[in-house]
Amino acid sequence: MSYRLTDLRTRFRDYATMLGAPAEIVAFRESPSHDGSPHVEYEGSDLCYVVTERGCEFERRRTKDPDVLLYWLISDLAFQMASSYELRFRRANEDFRKLLFAKQIELLAAVKPQWGVRKEEELRLVLETHPYRDSTRG
Repeated sequence: MSYRLTDLRTRFRDYATMLGAPAEIVAFRESPSHDGSPHVEYEGSDLCYVVTERGCEFERRRTKDPDVLLYWLISDLAFQMASSYELRFRRANEDFRKLLFAKQIELLAAVKPQWGVRKEEELRLVLETHPYRDSTRG
């Protein structure tokens, strides 16, 4: 199965390049680093996206579809990049998530248009429960 992880690593790096991700944040891990960053495991025939910190597992997502796993990993990179972008171009009195979410969607859509659509739907569901809150302070 290691050849499959090698293929996934190659595709991950190709997508990270398309995203324009800085080299210092591009990492395809196959074992836990216990620092809150994800790694990839096989569990039977499932691909697993696993997040650990200080020896504790916080998240485990399973899929049989390599494209889904790559979406999860590239979505993490897009979030990091969008966060940095939002900090540089923050708009006074505006919910920071407006710029953050728009940039995330833009970045993912640049890699695969359907990934942008998928992220937009995920964020729409978040906003149903937690709508934007712009400040009225000037």
